[in-house]
Amino acid sequence: VHLIPPVLVEIKRRLPKIDLRITSGHTGATLARLIGGEIDLGLLPLPVEPERMRITELGRDELVAAVPPDHCWVARRRVQARDFQDEPVILYDRQSQITELTLGFLLAEGVFPRVAAEIEHLEAVKEMVQRRLGVAVLPAWAIRCEVAAGVLAAVGLGRTGLVRSWGLIYPEKRQLPATFRSLVRLCGDLLPPLLSAGT
Repeated sequence: VHLIPPVLVEIKRRLPKIDLRITSGHTGATLARLIGGEIDLGLLPLPVEPERMRITELGRDELVAAVPPDHCWVARRRVQARDFQDEPVILYDRQSQITELTLGFLLAEGVFPRVAAEIEHLEAVKEMVQRRLGVAVLPAWAIRCEVAAGVLAAVGLGRTGLVRSWGLIYPEKRQLPATFRSLVRLCGDLLPPLLSAGT
């Protein structure tokens, strides 16, 4: 959702005749809406393997440890899974790929996180980290403003970083309308720099 507002502004400017309605949801729900014809286009983290759908890859983003600016991790370039052992962890929504990747990162190294909270709203997760109630793993672009304001800090994860890919998913039709093709092309131009922001 945080990626959408600047993209919408540009879409409305460049493609004013397109009538957009935005909905949010987890990957499974979004795919079901696509397959059911309720929506025409989905922005999702990859991999997904929907039947009869096209995927236009957009790029990758990095997940980082979000910590208060005076946290002991800030002096380090990266933290490892073992560093989470004694930290309270605030998990973003359990159904999200962010939490799936976070738990995978930790459990692969035998670290069972001390989960302080599971929160469905990204803003609430960030607020809890700011209030020193725990650390979280979030996309770098999602905390870019807080890092710039000095209320949060971002620390890399693992030896090489924890990254994921994103794509636009839409029905595989032989002939897509020209306006739809223009929308996909425009999203393909606008979203990659936003995804990599903060990394």
